[in-house]
Amino acid sequence: MYARCGEMGFAKKVFDEMGDRGLVSWNSMILGYSKMGFAKQAIVLFMEMREEGFEPDEMTLVSVLGACGDLGDLGLGRWVDWFVVDKKMEVNSYVGSALIDMYGKCGDLISARRVFDSMPNKDVVTWNAFITGCAQNGASNEAIVLFNEMREAAGNMIKLKDMLGKEEVRS
Repeated sequence: MYARCGEMGFAKKVFDEMGDRGLVSWNSMILGYSKMGFAKQAIVLFMEMREEGFEPDEMTLVSVLGACGDLGDLGLGRWVDWFVVDKKMEVNSYVGSALIDMYGKCGDLISARRVFDSMPNKDVVTWNAFITGCAQNGASNEAIVLFNEMREAAGNMIKLKDMLGKEEVRS
């Protein structure tokens, strides 16, 4: 609760006094640090969590990727990418967008493109993460092309939904 309210000092005190910390507790603290701009503390806590024997889940990875992007920690970000592949985790919108955002903030548009292209289902957050990464790294032409592709893809989805809706009415 303290972490959600931005009271990281109180949150850390309660966390340190907990006898039995579970993954939810670790995730809450890592997310709190990451969201409140304490990226370095989020990463330190993530390392402690791993030393304690906890396996990160989707929520952990998204928070850590945010911290990696804020710090420009491409090494840890690549480790998270490898971990996702190694554990055969689904690269859904949350994880995929976080990977793309991290790679963009770290200036690695080739890896951002690889993740983007590997995602069969892209939502507006995924598109925006890659468009923003391109724009922030001086690839403004690619950002414009992507924006137009996103508009076209969204238009096709709307048309498909219209067709499916009409089919349902006829049935």
